[in-house]
Amino acid sequence: MYINVSPNENGMCDCWVFNAPFVKRVTVIGVFKDERQLSKFGCECDADMNNMSFLDAEIKERITKKKIYYYK
Repeated sequence: MYINVSPNENGMCDCWVFNAPFVKRVTVIGVFKDERQLSKFGCECDADMNNMSFLDAEIKERITKKKIYYYK
């Protein structure tokens, strides 16, 4: 898979899957800027979009701490 990280006209990143006729399923693991953008793509999502996971809580805690330390 090749991912072009420069945004296209929609503000999204393009990616190309090589040997696409032979690929039956693609799994994407990533950190998305806004999970609500995923709703316009057709996918079989196993995860709940509104689920606050440990990773979400950890990211918010670290960003909050950095902001507090910056303005101290």
